[in-house]
Amino acid sequence: MRPIVDFPEEDFDRVMAVNIRGVFLGMKYVLPRLREGGVVVNMSSALGLVGGAGICAYVASKHAVPPVRIFGHGDSLSLNTYF
Repeated sequence: MRPIVDFPEEDFDRVMAVNIRGVFLGMKYVLPRLREGGVVVNMSSALGLVGGAGICAYVASKHAVPPVRIFGHGDSLSLNTYF
């Protein structure tokens, strides 16, 4: 836990790569296989909604999960985000 001015960019990039790129890539490769229906569950965090001191990368990455879900929506697919 560090203030944003002390947070290394490499650490920020690593957290974003796991928490956002992971959701993006998961949906990118799973959605075509679920054209006739299915369920995708992505995990977010309440901290993505309210924030938290000293964990800027985590909060930013979890805040970004619901929009990824919304823009990946298909007609016969249920996309859920849990906080």
